[in-house]
Amino acid sequence: PAARVKCIRDAVELPHDMDCGSIRGIADEVECGISAFANWDLTPVGGVLKSCPEDFVVKELPLPEEPSEDWELPYLRFRLRKRGVDTLEAVDALAGACRVSAHHFGFAGIKDSFAITTQDLTVPCSVVSEAALRSAVVALPHLKVSRFRPAAAPLAPGMLQGNRFILRIRGVR
Repeated sequence: PAARVKCIRDAVELPHDMDCGSIRGIADEVECGISAFANWDLTPVGGVLKSCPEDFVVKELPLPEEPSEDWELPYLRFRLRKRGVDTLEAVDALAGACRVSAHHFGFAGIKDSFAITTQDLTVPCSVVSEAALRSAVVALPHLKVSRFRPAAAPLAPGMLQGNRFILRIRGVR
């Protein structure tokens, strides 16, 4: 049965020039400022985060968008689901498979690498087609694309409501 636990966080000050774009790899609990897991009575319960990517699930919550069927709009927006790679690695892989620059892809935020994540991306329709993206992920088993739709503008950092997390803590006493 799933135990309900809370994280006890220590105050952690990160360097002012550090953002998620400069981080590659896995951040453990200590790096995130979590010093212990406890139940609601604050009794330590032990446990480990991120034993495998399925233990950390992140779903991006996009800003509301105006639905459109106008395929003459300049951008293609799509949903990307990835496992075991961060957003920058996924974009690099997609761009390489489509033979275009990664700079063409827009996204609202960088998601963790050691996780299962879902987020929206945009790319100019003149650069990459839906068919090209679908074909690209055939050779990229850690990526899946879906929910293609036209968009008037590219996504940019911060253009999201937030993220929803599901965390599994293994080895709780």
